[in-house]
Amino acid sequence: MSAQSLAGFRNLATKIVCVGRNYKDHALELGNAIPKKPMLFVKTVNSFIVEGEPIVAPPGCQNLHQEVELGVVIGKKASVSIFRLELC
Repeated sequence: MSAQSLAGFRNLATKIVCVGRNYKDHALELGNAIPKKPMLFVKTVNSFIVEGEPIVAPPGCQNLHQEVELGVVIGKKASVSIFRLELC
């Protein structure tokens, strides 16, 4: 898919569910403990950008980390909520 074809996904999406601290070196680099279970968090539509769009820091932001969340566009609505699943 091209960046242009992905530009409209913000009209369809409501959030991206992410897994945090699953990269040991990055967690240690930030001084964070390595969790026993994956940490889930969400990115809301106001944080979505596609190739070529600027990264805009919120007013008053003092600490902005560069980090990429890989998004996967699924063309079918999920039938089971991720929040009802148990992590292994």
